[in-house]
Amino acid sequence: RTPQNLVSLVERYMAAADEEHALEMARKAVEKFPNSEKVQNTYQNVRRLQLQSEITEINKALRRSPSKAHYERLAAIYHTELGNRTKAFETALEGLTKYPNSDGLHLISGQIRMDRFHTDFLANDFTEAVSHLEKAASINPNNYKSHLCLARLYSEACVFGKAKPVLEQVLKANPGDTNVETLLRHVEDNVALSQPSVDDALSDIEGRRALSELGE
Repeated sequence: RTPQNLVSLVERYMAAADEEHALEMARKAVEKFPNSEKVQNTYQNVRRLQLQSEITEINKALRRSPSKAHYERLAAIYHTELGNRTKAFETALEGLTKYPNSDGLHLISGQIRMDRFHTDFLANDFTEAVSHLEKAASINPNNYKSHLCLARLYSEACVFGKAKPVLEQVLKANPGDTNVETLLRHVEDNVALSQPSVDDALSDIEGRRALSELGE
């Protein structure tokens, strides 16, 4: 089998509206030829089409009988799998008006504001990200991603004193997590250089329009 043969087979499945087998074959093609750009593009096209079908079904369900899970899944598709931050944020905020205690929707909202902070370096994005992430963590103390994102934000702003206890809590719940251990070592090594306050840190970042090398 060659990349072209597998791509042709995937395309035949798609022409027959057999998305399940098209995706299965596209995945096999990626596993067999991971360096083939044509194979990678074909897989992404199949996945995009499949997600559009799922989006349509979720929107139908939201009109008939909305649920927290529908909003969480739709926001996650837009954010994680399609990279559409605007739609993801709109979906998350709409969901939060109906399900304000959804830790999943607060997490996605926090991650999106965190992404914006990384590109625009605005204090408001940082503050809103922290607010959503803290809410997610308070609703669900086992929400690993919310704690980790929160710690990363504080570390990036060089407020290491606030990042340290969050990371210690995460590591206690997830012993041996190498990503957390690495970040915690960085925080501990620089805690003496921590910014005196979040406001000072954000003022510095906004003025510089970039994170400091110590926080990156």
